[in-house]
Amino acid sequence: GSSQNVLRSTHYATPALRPQGEQSASVRNTLYTLLTALPLLSTLVSLLSLLLYTHSLPPASLQQAVAALNESARPGDAIITNDPDISMPLAELYKGHASVLGLNNGGFPLPTDVTHRLTQTMTNHEQVWWLPNWLPLNESAIEQTLLRNGFQVRNDDFAGQRVVLFAFPAHLAAQTQTVQVNFDNLISLETTAYPTTITPGEALPIELRWQALASITTDYHVFIHVIDNTDQVIAQADGQPVYWLRPTSTWTPGELIVDRYGLWLSPQTLPGDYQLLIGLYQPAINSRLHLSDGTDAVKLHVIVR
Repeated sequence: GSSQNVLRSTHYATPALRPQGEQSASVRNTLYTLLTALPLLSTLVSLLSLLLYTHSLPPASLQQAVAALNESARPGDAIITNDPDISMPLAELYKGHASVLGLNNGGFPLPTDVTHRLTQTMTNHEQVWWLPNWLPLNESAIEQTLLRNGFQVRNDDFAGQRVVLFAFPAHLAAQTQTVQVNFDNLISLETTAYPTTITPGEALPIELRWQALASITTDYHVFIHVIDNTDQVIAQADGQPVYWLRPTSTWTPGELIVDRYGLWLSPQTLPGDYQLLIGLYQPAINSRLHLSDGTDAVKLHVIVR
């Protein structure tokens, strides 16, 4: 009796099998469901991949900035950035041969090793491109150092990503010319220094030395134009002296002001002789100061070859 009960219990514990037709129908339904869902899953995977790829792309502002570097930076130039977030995309996007230097410090004071590397870069390269991070200009020790020692030639903004070009001419002092002309007996242009011969696609650094001849109550702007033989302006700089830090109303009689500018001659500039015009004007009324001969600008020459 007990062994029959065990056998009977074992017999009833075995699950009942579905008929073969029902199993086939179940498999077909499962396969149909999977096949129906495959296009949707494929679409979702594609969308996810696209989102991930788009998210990983460098921002358009950086792409435009590096495109400008690819177009204009020369092999002998240097490129400096202090934003770690753009180091990798910059390395991927930049196709030129200029030296690229990443400096992770930007605020005051700069560490000794960063100061040393920055000094070396300014000494060894006549053109330095600067891609700053989010620090304002007055808080950026690197940019202040570049401004203090070089000539700002370009300051382009690509939707928030700035690209600034500084020139560090090696022998500018040797190209100093004595001018000593005065504008309306208020301001004298004592000397100029600039390379008289340049090539297209490079910086034209210009150092001016002004002297106040009297007390000045108006803030005059400096203009520098490079014009061709048809009087067409092909490059220019404009603004208050010393990067807007020394308005003429702050000058004292007899004070000597060292004022630096940089102009950019595009690669499309045709070779030839050009005039370099330097003057002062009052922007509120668009009125220029005049020289003793009645003209309103000092006229010098530069050769593009």
